[in-house]
Amino acid sequence: MLFFATLRKLGLSRRDGVLATIAFVPVIYINSTVSLDYVWALGFLIGSLYTVVLGRPALAGIALGAAIGCRLTSGAMIVPLCLLLVETAPKGIRIPRAAVFAFSAILVGAVSYLPVLLSYGPEFLRFGDELISASLRTRLVLYGMTVGVWGGAGTAALMVLFVVFLILSLLRLPAGLSARIFVVSCIIAIVLYVL
Repeated sequence: MLFFATLRKLGLSRRDGVLATIAFVPVIYINSTVSLDYVWALGFLIGSLYTVVLGRPALAGIALGAAIGCRLTSGAMIVPLCLLLVETAPKGIRIPRAAVFAFSAILVGAVSYLPVLLSYGPEFLRFGDELISASLRTRLVLYGMTVGVWGGAGTAALMVLFVVFLILSLLRLPAGLSARIFVVSCIIAIVLYVL
């Protein structure tokens, strides 16, 4: 719902916004029924994106902080969401809005990890199930982002749809959001998560 609302706020038509329902694939539904952190973090991230688009930096920061509390890697979204927030803010208040957003996100995220930090110290950051090579890890991540979820035909179709959708969307962005910053923010988010 939040993703659909974000697309509508960005000026996409109701018909195009319905494409948000592609999130209802089996892997998302199945993981939403377990207590793992993936879907919770994703939900808070989308909530943060929506409140960034609404221009509510404190609420966006709190939502991102909650995502960080669910999954530490959600902190990578500070950069692209901050870029979007700065781009959509009036010139005189861009830096204060970005500061409120970043401070709120870091504070809520840090408070979320305080019990773990007090119990285990900074060593909790070194935990890993098993050591695997960087190349194998990269292949596993790329597989999980594509064929592992969507299958071969689904991945190819989504790539084509993504390019077409991105081009059409850039033509209809609201006046406060430049296409360049929007694309740069999306690319930064993708690169940070692949890394």
